[in-house]
Amino acid sequence: MDLLLLTTPPQHTAHNPMAQLNPKRLKVWLEQLPVMNVADTVRHLQMALQAMNEVPVAPGDRFKLLELYAAFFENSVSYYDQIRVRSLPIKEAQRSALLQDVLWLYLNLANGYKIIVKQFFDNHADAGREALYFNSIFRAMESLAHAILYARRVEETVPGLTFLEFKQLFLLAEQHAVHNQPSKVTSCHDNTCSLLLKHISLFSLGDATATANDDMLALFTALEPYAMQCRLLAGETRAQRSGRYWLDMLEDGGLKACEQLPEPNISPYLRILDIAPVLAEIETALKQHTTSSTVTLENERRLLQSFVASVRSSGRTRKVAVWPKTGLCALGHDSASFYLQHPGHVAQSATIEVYGGIEVRSLGDADASISALFDCDIMSTPRTDELVVSIAVQVDMPLQRDDLAALVTLRDGQPNVRAALIKSVEAYENGHTRLHISLLPV
Repeated sequence: MDLLLLTTPPQHTAHNPMAQLNPKRLKVWLEQLPVMNVADTVRHLQMALQAMNEVPVAPGDRFKLLELYAAFFENSVSYYDQIRVRSLPIKEAQRSALLQDVLWLYLNLANGYKIIVKQFFDNHADAGREALYFNSIFRAMESLAHAILYARRVEETVPGLTFLEFKQLFLLAEQHAVHNQPSKVTSCHDNTCSLLLKHISLFSLGDATATANDDMLALFTALEPYAMQCRLLAGETRAQRSGRYWLDMLEDGGLKACEQLPEPNISPYLRILDIAPVLAEIETALKQHTTSSTVTLENERRLLQSFVASVRSSGRTRKVAVWPKTGLCALGHDSASFYLQHPGHVAQSATIEVYGGIEVRSLGDADASISALFDCDIMSTPRTDELVVSIAVQVDMPLQRDDLAALVTLRDGQPNVRAALIKSVEAYENGHTRLHISLLPV
């Protein structure tokens, strides 16, 4: 790989007393955190992790510090779910903010490991020979996997670039031929980069079958023993048989049905995930009423049955929507409502360079204040009703969660306007704005 697409916080040498850089002191500090006070614990962890990630630290020392945080996360932070947060005597807006803060804890943990990965990558190190390099790749993937799982558990949108960086780390491990190598820093079932990729991909297919937030973790756990049955294929695979999905390793999204595989489909960054062996294995286990831990509990049996039924059904009947790469979006209630109610104000243009073939008709002064449309790039996500919209300018308007948006694309030469709710907004230093939107039913 000539280029590694990973984001990390900038480093500086300014002293920050919040940065805990001594392993022994950090261990004591973590033990003294008020874990029963969720808000305070999350706030202290967020400040300490961010501070450490911004300070230059030797890779080996940084890894030791991160491992202490990772152990604390496993024993404490992982239990800060919706049920726990709902029981807190705080306002609903504070609960939502707290859940997002917990989600970003996992991403900040991943940032720490990614810093180490980038240092080795820039020095052209060999992950097959450098154990610290390999273990940092694995831990970064694992932390991002935990972030994806937590987002699904608490009904939050997975932040932008998470899936892309997850897959970039896998490609790096694959390039160094360590993607199937077990990591000695974990005792979990998912102890290789390949298993992490397969498990998260499998989970992204089935999480829609869970009917309650508690079921997300149960489903993830139930699918864990079956992840190794997935077959990950590289290169040209033209067979469009049932049970096969494709991953674009350069796209910030998850699995797509092979029926939607674009032509030509020969790409070094294309991977095919064959889950047919998984479906067969689960169906056999359910029929035999095996005593395996995956089907002992009735709830897990229900989730596995629903998972198989959902995937089988979608493979037969559901067509995944293929969105154009570019479009236009209107943000905020007034602007979005205007275009949803007056789609005739958006028309196809003969000039392809303008908004990917769409131009906005001139509006009267009364409409001008609410008629702003932003040129945007559109990226799919593992959920068919969610998209990521990237705008090449900074959006100078107050936007909040569940604000209305309108997405404009071309369909058969005609503008198609879809209503959506904004789930999150991220502003970047380069002036770009990234939004996660949830499409409303037509």
